[in-house]
Amino acid sequence: MRKLISGLAAVICLALPLHLLAAQESSKGTGLSQADYEVAATVLQAEYPAGSNKPVLVATQTATFDCNPPVDNGFAIGGCSGMRSADTTPEALVERLSSAMPSVTVELSKKMLHEGQVPSTLTHALPVNVPQFLYGKGVTEKPASQPEMAFYMSRPAIATDRGHALIYVGIVSWLDQSKSMGRYFYLEKSGGHWIIKGHVVTWQLGT
Repeated sequence: MRKLISGLAAVICLALPLHLLAAQESSKGTGLSQADYEVAATVLQAEYPAGSNKPVLVATQTATFDCNPPVDNGFAIGGCSGMRSADTTPEALVERLSSAMPSVTVELSKKMLHEGQVPSTLTHALPVNVPQFLYGKGVTEKPASQPEMAFYMSRPAIATDRGHALIYVGIVSWLDQSKSMGRYFYLEKSGGHWIIKGHVVTWQLGT
């Protein structure tokens, strides 16, 4: 099913598997590490609605900086996958992130520029106690119940010291449009766990 949502002078085209999980084409790229999954899982845990038991649609194809056309992961806004707007270069976007979040180092910025151009495919659910079902090419699982939100992630940029990370995540909420937004999250690792230390919004609906 295709559902069209308008907001902030941009149009989002979402492939919503509301009844059946549809297969979709996606490009295979470099695989994701365990640390990549853990960073994304931390964000999903933080964003999952309190008290909910509904499954989250997790796109298997990662978002990239590509625009017109964007990477085919079931989501598009303004001709891009949400990581940037079509009139903003990846370099300008990363500079904005560094300015808004001073803890984002030059190394992390450069890694984000690289990771944001590499398409990857999730092969399993994120390691967190949140009900999920994967959505993408070749996936045959179906949700146990109607999903209330979707999760579109980029490849995380993880510093050489393995203690700092930056990731883009787009959230689409079918219950509250104002909670549909794209953000870059900055995380630090402490005591063996990733902790969100800051975020920057790149787009938001319903505002």
